[in-house]
Amino acid sequence: MQDLREARRLVAQSSGAPEIVFVSVDGERDDVDTLRQFVEPFGEGFTGLTDSPERVQKIAAEYSAVFFKGMATDTEGGYDMQHTSQVYLIDAAGFLVAVFYAPPLEDIVTTLDWINRQS
Repeated sequence: MQDLREARRLVAQSSGAPEIVFVSVDGERDDVDTLRQFVEPFGEGFTGLTDSPERVQKIAAEYSAVFFKGMATDTEGGYDMQHTSQVYLIDAAGFLVAVFYAPPLEDIVTTLDWINRQS
C-alpha cells in the first residue's frame, strides 16, 4: 500500500493519479469503519471494499486470486487471513490491464504512465 501511494503521487505529477481500491478478503471482520480506518492514512484516492466471504471468493476467482482463513492465533477466536498479494490494474472501462506480483515501484509507475499516454 505504501508503494501504491508513492506510485499514485509520482504518476499524478505527469499524467493523472489513479484510484486505488483495496479489497479486503475478510468480510467477517472488516466492516465499513474498519476499512475506512485502514485506508484513510494513505490519503486521497484510496477506497476500501469488502463483502461476504462468498461474494469476495467469487470475485477473487475471476482474477485467480486465492485467500483463506488461517489457523487460530489465540484462544479467543483470532485468526490470520492468508492471501495472494497481486496488484491488479483495471482501466476506467473495467478491463484488466496488468497484474503485478511484488513489482518494484518503478515498474508500477512506468506501466501507469504508459497506459495514461495511450488514452
